[in-house]
Amino acid sequence: MNETANAQSIQARAAEWLAERRYSENWTEEEQVQLDGWLAASLEHEVAYWRLDAAWNRTERLAALRRPPEDDEVAERRLSPALLRMVAATVVIAVLGAGLFLWNANANSTKIYTTPVGGRETIALADGSSIDLNTDTVVRFEDTRNRRTVLLEKGEAFFQVKHDNARPFVVMANGHQITDIGTKFSVNNAAGRVEVAVMEGRAKLETVSQGPKVEPAVLIPGDVAVATADSISVVRKSSGDLTNALGWRRGVLIFDRTPLRDVAMQFNRYNSTELVVADVAGRMKIDGTFPANNVQDFVQLVHGVLGLRVETQGNRILISR
Repeated sequence: MNETANAQSIQARAAEWLAERRYSENWTEEEQVQLDGWLAASLEHEVAYWRLDAAWNRTERLAALRRPPEDDEVAERRLSPALLRMVAATVVIAVLGAGLFLWNANANSTKIYTTPVGGRETIALADGSSIDLNTDTVVRFEDTRNRRTVLLEKGEAFFQVKHDNARPFVVMANGHQITDIGTKFSVNNAAGRVEVAVMEGRAKLETVSQGPKVEPAVLIPGDVAVATADSISVVRKSSGDLTNALGWRRGVLIFDRTPLRDVAMQFNRYNSTELVVADVAGRMKIDGTFPANNVQDFVQLVHGVLGLRVETQGNRILISR
């Protein structure tokens, strides 16, 4: 009941924001900042707002199609501020009702999948698609008649999507939306940025949160995109680099002349024991393939092969020259 009440409260606030933004005669920059803050506060806020915005757009298009021809005097009277506010209130009620109906209708079809630190899991979906979850990951999957939506709250996932034009497969992460166009791709949502790497097919990456206008990017195999609040940048990588980056799907970490400080950061994603590397030692580069969740064997190798000092400090291991 609490979850339902909270969902209704979020839907109601989203509808209020839409009405204010669309019909306010003096929408200010301060109000836009407040809206941006509300959207950024939680993924549920974003989903509610953009779902209602889409429903609102459909309502307006249908109204335009059904509206009979009218003369200028009638049109001017119909668009008066007072009438606009009445229309806004009516549309809020209609859209909010539709939104709550959709929310409740889909509540039972929303599934949450999580992995602990060091964990992995493969989710087989009913449509033939699959999702591989990496360490410390949380996703919500919602399957409706018209769309398949994954909310990647945190962590990293690899998607193998069975394409369906009638039911797009969309991944939402930190204010960004990735739409599959027959694709195998990974998404990493961490540290305030979203990284998307495409192995096969294509994927469209776009920013859906309010803020600076960012041009969307259509990614092809070999593209790795990094999206922040105000930019999307794309670089090309070899198939070998992309395969190595996905070593976690087999439970391993693969390094190719990687600085030891970056190696430690990767191991720390999968283990409760934290590796800390001193500055000089951190610049040393290593190659190799290592089990992601066996930090002790890696530390022994670093000590025995590279001759580095290893000091255990409670739940931390300090590596230095």
